[in-house]
Amino acid sequence: MSTFARAPQTGQGTLAGARSVLHRLLETQCVSGVVIDIAGRGHAIPQRRLVHDSEQLDESLPFAPVMLTSGARLATQLTDRRVAPDAEGSMNPPTAIVLRPCEAKAVVELRKLRQVDPRQVLIVAVDCVGTYEAADFSAQQIGAEAWSRQYSESLRAGAPQSPASPCYRAACTRCVDAVAPVADIWLHVLGVPESDEILVEISDPALAERLGLTPAEDVPGRNAALDQLRAVRSEKRQQDLAQALQALQPGEDGTPGLAALFDTCLRCLNCGTACPLCYCKECLFRTDSVKVETRHLLDLADRRGAVRLPGDAILYQLTRLMHVSTSCVGCGLCASACPMDLPVDLVFQAVGRETQALLEYRPGFDPSQPMPVSTFARDEFESLGEH
Repeated sequence: MSTFARAPQTGQGTLAGARSVLHRLLETQCVSGVVIDIAGRGHAIPQRRLVHDSEQLDESLPFAPVMLTSGARLATQLTDRRVAPDAEGSMNPPTAIVLRPCEAKAVVELRKLRQVDPRQVLIVAVDCVGTYEAADFSAQQIGAEAWSRQYSESLRAGAPQSPASPCYRAACTRCVDAVAPVADIWLHVLGVPESDEILVEISDPALAERLGLTPAEDVPGRNAALDQLRAVRSEKRQQDLAQALQALQPGEDGTPGLAALFDTCLRCLNCGTACPLCYCKECLFRTDSVKVETRHLLDLADRRGAVRLPGDAILYQLTRLMHVSTSCVGCGLCASACPMDLPVDLVFQAVGRETQALLEYRPGFDPSQPMPVSTFARDEFESLGEH
């Protein structure tokens, strides 16, 4: 059962309130460090840094509305796999990492794959209604801190659209989870009165006691603000995913929809690199295993008359769909990384929604629910034939 508390009142706004909580985490030695966006000098985009000196947190941007890479990938780097899963005795304090809801959901999935150890990584989740493409963010002239401060204050209203030009990333406009379903600490702003600055939610009562924050109650209007945002985003999501499923249907000439959608795929593998759930240390498609020997390629051209080069672009996307569609959290970083602006995220979310519904699975919501790819149930898909 989570407990609520108020952040130390700074009188300086949302950003200062969030920083005060992070300061308290370090100063009470609840964590050994904090991974967070920092407005580095000379950088147009905030850079994630591992902070051990609490003074550095004065330049942190916990609500920075831009995401170069998924923080879930960084959470795997904070896990020392030499520590046995059943190790007993004292361990060093965990490292805190500040994440947006989609990143926190990806961490839940990576925990099930034993890529993240919750004993070593403490998740601090911030409310989020959207992020900008990196190019759009860096093109602004107001500076990272000023833009982050403006965004964090507008976050209170929970507006589904960007408060100013440019627009949020496409994936964010159909995201219905402005609050992470699973975390150790939540820094709530959406629907929280300005006078309260930050509402802190803590999953572990012992951690709440160590932090020594002033106990509080949940804000009555917070859920209403979340429901209003969710209603608008849900409608957009349904429309976009329905269109994507329609695009996957065969064309009039019989061409598979997936082949048509990915006709300009370069097989650069950027989408797999950006995806937080593509965790394999060595991707099959980066090895010689998928290379076709010259003599086989020539034989195939003789038999078919012509063959596409490179020939495994669709195979690559189908393989990724099989691997991650049940765990896709809809972060949209695959589409952001695509040099051809292909709707990679839409396809994966559309297919993922169907497979997740069939398997009664919601990625990122329940750390105790096994992943479908790692479990077998005898009564699954009985309608498909004998078993």
